[in-house]
Amino acid sequence: MAKSKTRKSGGISWLPRQQAEDCAHAGEYLALLFAARDARAMAARFGRAKVEVHPAKNILRAARAAAYPANNARVRHDLGKIAKGKKLPPILLVRGDAARDLPLIVADGMHRLSAAWHHDEAADVACVVVDRPK
Repeated sequence: MAKSKTRKSGGISWLPRQQAEDCAHAGEYLALLFAARDARAMAARFGRAKVEVHPAKNILRAARAAAYPANNARVRHDLGKIAKGKKLPPILLVRGDAARDLPLIVADGMHRLSAAWHHDEAADVACVVVDRPK
């Protein structure tokens, strides 16, 4: 079950709210997967949804994804932020649907998620989760 508050976990600090530019980037990505109207609606819901936390390893498993390599430039950059104690923005997720065999979608923040996993696979990751269109 999702925890409702963000916190520092495993040495990772998270911003308390999602960033508007990340919501916009998520909408651009989702427009490649969904109709433009649905992508815009999900991007808007990202801006209003509450932040929750889930372990990095569970997010990757639900997305059926592997973390990007630790030597990826953006992952290294985020690992540097973690080492310096800088706060990272929450990642943005579209809920999967097990009944329809649809994985979780990482709409924005895969580099941050990968950095968190490389830092500590069990680390709590701040995220915003919205439902996919019907």
